[in-house]
Amino acid sequence: MLGSTKYHQTIIQMSETESNLPRLEELAQYLGYKEQSNAYLAAIVNDAEEAILAKDLDGRITAWNPAAERLYGWKAEEAINRNVLELLVPEDKHEEFQNLMERLAKGERIPPFRTQRCCKDDIRIDVVLTLSPVRDMAGNVIGISSIAHPENWYYPKGDKV
Repeated sequence: MLGSTKYHQTIIQMSETESNLPRLEELAQYLGYKEQSNAYLAAIVNDAEEAILAKDLDGRITAWNPAAERLYGWKAEEAINRNVLELLVPEDKHEEFQNLMERLAKGERIPPFRTQRCCKDDIRIDVVLTLSPVRDMAGNVIGISSIAHPENWYYPKGDKV
């Protein structure tokens, strides 16, 4: 949204002179494309069967899709702004989580791995988790994306992920 506001302001400023009309049309097309692209990506995340969530570098959950609700039992409004360490990570996995967060903050991608997470009903589940850094337009790591599914969803026990 912040980017859209910037482009809207640019369009307003450019519309003050006729010499900017070709560039103004180009910006309007770009803005329309960006809005369509963002809506398309949001639909992919929303309709995915995998639990997808985002968190900031402090571990605070900033996004939570419907599959995350189904897997973990927490509704989005219950999970967003909560710390993932307190909400989902079992105590004996806290050190693993902190080590992963440090690696991700440096920009490292984490290939799929098996671990455990806690659900709302206090049941621990085995999951396959993929973690990736989220970068801003300048390439700085600003958060982390997490994609999870139950361990036995695709892979029989003993098979490598």
